[in-house]
Amino acid sequence: MGKYNVKFLFKRHKQIIASLLLATSCTVHALDFSIFGDITFSDSDAKNEPGAFALGALDLYATQRINDKTTGFVELVFEHNGEGFVSDLERLWVRHDFSDALQVAGGRFHSPLGYWNRTFHHGTYLQDSVGRPFFMDFEDGSGGILPVHLIGLMATGDVGSFNYQVGISNGAGLDTSTCSGATISCTTRPELNANNTSDQNTNKAVIARGTYAPEDVGFQVSLFTMIQSIAESATSTLGSSVGSSLFEQTIIGFDAHYETEMFDFTAEYFNITNDSNIGDKQSHSADAYYLQFGYRVYEAGKGYYRYASLDFDDADSYFQILATENKQVHHVIGFRHDVDEVNSVKIEFDRFDRGVAGLKSSNSIKLQWSFLIP
Repeated sequence: MGKYNVKFLFKRHKQIIASLLLATSCTVHALDFSIFGDITFSDSDAKNEPGAFALGALDLYATQRINDKTTGFVELVFEHNGEGFVSDLERLWVRHDFSDALQVAGGRFHSPLGYWNRTFHHGTYLQDSVGRPFFMDFEDGSGGILPVHLIGLMATGDVGSFNYQVGISNGAGLDTSTCSGATISCTTRPELNANNTSDQNTNKAVIARGTYAPEDVGFQVSLFTMIQSIAESATSTLGSSVGSSLFEQTIIGFDAHYETEMFDFTAEYFNITNDSNIGDKQSHSADAYYLQFGYRVYEAGKGYYRYASLDFDDADSYFQILATENKQVHHVIGFRHDVDEVNSVKIEFDRFDRGVAGLKSSNSIKLQWSFLIP
């Protein structure tokens, strides 16, 4: 075959391939991300806590309808960890809707532990207050004690006035490699790890929440539970090996929410039972709860008050590892004014009563500007 015939065939093949690509072209969907952000000034009378401005998390999120039955969601957060800015994939899931009574999703979710964690996410603009109830802090926060994220499968659905959420996921992990002592202390506070890409053992966590919400009443009440084995994720000096169970944890609780045009009320209670395989190897129980009231003073302005409490056994190794202070009570009172539909300013006062002998209670005030960039 001559070189001119080869050139002709090659040119002809390119034309055929281009025609095939045009004939089989598919629709490309672009994700439209929205952004939550905030800046907060805080000051406290506690020792060595000077007043300062803090840039909050930059929260990018997007929902994509893939087809009539399938939806995808992604939430990516950039925040400062004290040493530099880091990125966290907070939520990523795809969901298929079989019917109103059954939707099944897979990915990374916020755990259905109570009302707050499934209603208010990483954008502070979503919630009336400056921050979350202190014991419901995210796992990488200084006060995080609950598994507020999970990686696995989630089924949800509505049957009349009843809604359910049922999930199975990787169990949480703790790195206790820097921990030691009979009363356990750690040189670095471990983070309760949701285990995005692996699980230290074969035990899986199960979680469920059922909600009754009658129509046109503005009231809902829920019961929830979670059972999981918290595994060792590193070589430890506590006598545990990688994959061994540190704690068999059971969380049970309830939440209630009532809302009218002028008034709202939210309450949540958590009972946390930790059956320990380290430390004293005993079973310990903790109680955490909050009550929050809100009143709309005028259309764009709302006042609120929150009482939050945490109490646990001092011998509980779980809270020793997480360096959690016992017998905490917070009185939070604040006011939110919506400048417009995408901007709000908040002022909040927090009275921190410390129940441990020798620790001084403190007062703090926070001013926050939170916003949404649609």
